[in-house]
Amino acid sequence: MTLYFNVSRRFGFVAFHNYVPSSVTTMVSWISFWIKKESAPARTSLGITSVLTMTTLGTFSRKNFPRVSYITALDFYIAICFVFCFCALMGCCAQLPDLQPDASWFSHTAMYELVWEWCRLWRMEACK
Repeated sequence: MTLYFNVSRRFGFVAFHNYVPSSVTTMVSWISFWIKKESAPARTSLGITSVLTMTTLGTFSRKNFPRVSYITALDFYIAICFVFCFCALMGCCAQLPDLQPDASWFSHTAMYELVWEWCRLWRMEACK
């Protein structure tokens, strides 16, 4: 006696709940390249939101699947989308305008000088 089991999965559910949101989030992160350079808060908030959304999608994408010890195609795809979102965020940081921010609330403390110097050096390294 031989038994055959025909097991299949509907791809539409997986695509709608995993691939479509991660693709849309990645494309939305690219909108930051069209926002003016002077609008640094808008660009930064869009980039951070995209990175956090991809982190959440990566966490919850494995919820409906059995645990396996290897990387699946979905894990790889979400990781690549995360890298694209993170690179878009870093690209926005590299294009910050060279305007000295208002430091009246910082009162020229050592922390302000340290943060400003780090940002200046990081931008110089990113432009090489």
